[in-house]
Amino acid sequence: MICLTAVGACVELGAQTRIKFAKGRSSATVSGTIGSNLRRSYVLGAREGQTLSANVSSKNDCVKFTEGSTNVNLSMTTGNNRLSLTNFCSHSTVFTMTVSINDDGVD
Repeated sequence: MICLTAVGACVELGAQTRIKFAKGRSSATVSGTIGSNLRRSYVLGAREGQTLSANVSSKNDCVKFTEGSTNVNLSMTTGNNRLSLTNFCSHSTVFTMTVSINDDGVD
């Protein structure tokens, strides 16, 4: 774990995980545990013009996207895109995150 006191954040090393969609699927669900006041990053590939919708659930809503919400909608760029989760509670917390990619009619 690395803590940056100037930024006030701690990050679990090696906690970046790639989200892969099963063939023919546009959504995926991942679960895990995040330690007290730590962050975990997820990476997924996308194309320009695709949109991502994601939601995360955890006991007492401890785990949220770094922006502080339990739902996000983002426009994707071609290549790797990152989602970050933060455990805002003072104990390890189990979470489940569902991510969906939509094409928005882009060819």
